[in-house]
Amino acid sequence: MSEIQEVEPAHVSVTRKRGRRVGGQWKYLFRAVDKYGRLIDFMLLDRRDTRAAHRFLSKAMKTMRNWPPQSITTDKLGSYPKAIRQL
Repeated sequence: MSEIQEVEPAHVSVTRKRGRRVGGQWKYLFRAVDKYGRLIDFMLLDRRDTRAAHRFLSKAMKTMRNWPPQSITTDKLGSYPKAIRQL
């Protein structure tokens, strides 16, 4: 007999940090964590525009496809609202 576990809605925090040098070039580290601090996904990108934010958020949502977030908290990067509307 299989047991069904109830999964509570996720609360996701999305941040980006600059200062990672990869191959001699500066990159932005985008990362998403759940409300318990567990890493959901991360991505290193050259830019921090709407396209980059959308690319990362799409990847993170695919990782969370079985438990979509109830809320998304960001670090106030201006391109996040537009990227979230595009999802």
